[in-house]
Amino acid sequence: MNHIYKWLEIADEFKGGAILLGNGASIAVDERFDYRSLLDKARSDGLITNDLDHIFKYLDTQDFERVLRMLWHAQNINKALSIRETETSSTYEALKTALVQTVQKVHVPYERVKDKLLSIGNFLKSFQSVFSLNYDLIVYWTMTTTNDALGQTWFKDCFQSGSFDYDWRRYEKNYLNAEGATLVFYPHGNLALAVNLDNREEKIKASSTDLLETVLSAWKAESHSPLFVSEGMSKQKQHSIGGSPYLATVYNSVFPDIGDRIVIFGWSMCLDSDKHILEAIKESKPSIIAISVKNGKDNPDTLESRFRSVIQDDGVVIRFFDADSEGCWIRCPALTTSDCAF
Repeated sequence: MNHIYKWLEIADEFKGGAILLGNGASIAVDERFDYRSLLDKARSDGLITNDLDHIFKYLDTQDFERVLRMLWHAQNINKALSIRETETSSTYEALKTALVQTVQKVHVPYERVKDKLLSIGNFLKSFQSVFSLNYDLIVYWTMTTTNDALGQTWFKDCFQSGSFDYDWRRYEKNYLNAEGATLVFYPHGNLALAVNLDNREEKIKASSTDLLETVLSAWKAESHSPLFVSEGMSKQKQHSIGGSPYLATVYNSVFPDIGDRIVIFGWSMCLDSDKHILEAIKESKPSIIAISVKNGKDNPDTLESRFRSVIQDDGVVIRFFDADSEGCWIRCPALTTSDCAF
């Protein structure tokens, strides 16, 4: 039987390592993030028309981003070729409206979670890199709020002037007055990442309090198309990742450099939908892994079986720890300006 550690019992082993965040991390911040599927939510709210449903089924996907992007490009190609038809445009508008309205319903506002962000920031700043599989803005808000509190550029997502810097390794160095550095990546994209009309990938910037509304306004104005992979099978997600320079870089270049000490928090490692992430982790040849478990909800034996079935290295040490234990995630003491060094 696997032993379940308290986080503080093993924390020192993983300082300077990497952490990968799944949906359970966001649910711990606010239960409103406990949604099964954006598409299921949109369907249950009557936001998916029959035409849209046919497209999802024809493409054999649940990925909003993929369908939205294909319709968006089809619409612009029709305009370029002076093809006079309105069905593509109206279908794109219907899907965009469904996505915006669904996000508005499931995403919590900044004011509701702001009191937990400095605890999360204090927890995450002990890692060299953070990989968030979640499309929500929790980690983005944590970055900006923590950097402001510290008066330092500690957290960096490698975006400069809105564009990703593909020489991302140079950001591992401390910046200006910062006493440390933590790099943040979004392997499945994020609400704050988008593609503009020139097909360039950008990060949408705004103050923490205005960010969600700024993102949604950009979608409504058709100035940007969202860059995130929401749901779907693992192979379908890989297809979407391959079509994005940023996501492909994270998957093919950053993941293999993730290091040999990795914490997995709030992620069930479902092989049907996320096997590609485990395959990317395998490339880094990890030596020790910490996996969070939620009391009464997660089976350590199942999680270990999923992990080892892909990693296929019996030498990898696995430590299971209580996701609700002291010092972990939102249960970490809130950061103060006197805590500049961890």
